[in-house]
Amino acid sequence: MKTIITICTAIFFCLFFYTTSYANHLPGSYITVRYSGSNNIYVIKLVYHRECLALPAPTMSTVNYSIIGNPSSTINLPLISSTPVPLISCTPNGFTNCTGGSGMDENIYETSITLLQPGIYRFYNESCCRSNINVTSNVAPVYVEAILDLQTAPDNSLPDFTTPPEFYFCMNNPSTYYNTATDINGDSIVYSLIPALDNTSGSPTAIIYSTPYSYLNFLASSTPITFSQITGAASFTPNQLISGLMVLKADEYRNGTFIGSIIRETKIQIVNGTVEVNELNNTSINIYPNPATDLLQINSSINIKSWVITDLSGRIIKNENNNTGELLTEINVDEIPEGIYILKLSHEKSTSISRFAKQ
Repeated sequence: MKTIITICTAIFFCLFFYTTSYANHLPGSYITVRYSGSNNIYVIKLVYHRECLALPAPTMSTVNYSIIGNPSSTINLPLISSTPVPLISCTPNGFTNCTGGSGMDENIYETSITLLQPGIYRFYNESCCRSNINVTSNVAPVYVEAILDLQTAPDNSLPDFTTPPEFYFCMNNPSTYYNTATDINGDSIVYSLIPALDNTSGSPTAIIYSTPYSYLNFLASSTPITFSQITGAASFTPNQLISGLMVLKADEYRNGTFIGSIIRETKIQIVNGTVEVNELNNTSINIYPNPATDLLQINSSINIKSWVITDLSGRIIKNENNNTGELLTEINVDEIPEGIYILKLSHEKSTSISRFAKQ
């Protein structure tokens, strides 16, 4: 009997160690699907984010899929890339990089599949397990799904996110998390916040958030959390060092008809750190529209001497000196690829820095 107890204890310890060492390090993921362009072949893409202290990312992951209401099948997706996630809003104190053991990386899995039968398809993935989150006690596998309506819109592709996730935000700093997605077919996208999902019962159900938190109130903020259904941007001023949980849904519409959706879950860690980009609330300078498509309008009562657009890594995309003496009223961004950029406007006494999205 003693031997059996010892063996059971050892097995429990091994299972517990494996679960906690791997399970508590998954800060988010999402799935999308795009049409290859021929022969009913679709590319399934699973994006899986991993804390660098976790075990190495698996070389293969799985996605389940089916026409809704029918039994599901499973397909294997090989790992095709693994890269660090860039810091955008905040650098935590003591941060090194994934090599040094802190930070996040992004792992992309892809494979092709033939879908001959028209219908409404659901693709989903469960990955163990959800990172430690203060706003919920749920540590079940992270569940994300994508809906693709090939009955209403044959040969359709789902949207894909063009902005990287953000995991770190600085304490007491007014912040905006940009969640821009684009659609290669030019379909409309409407964003919403939804509860994180748990599929342990066999069907996706909303997890329970700890009071006073919810899927709309996903972290502690000294200002009301605001969210744009048009851009997917969430703004807040974190005032507690906690881990929040934000789940974003991007619904796709064609001529007013729903034809698909994707979901991205993100763990948001509030830390003491260094603000990466100071977005100055300068009432004399406003930029719009945001997102922009071709022209970025500048509403300024002062003369801009020079401006520069950089990507999030600091690489200069476009710049110009304004030597005409006239007020700068617009910047042509038509040739800039889709994504998130930093605009630095310099005038006589100071510099204004802000972010904008290009669609």
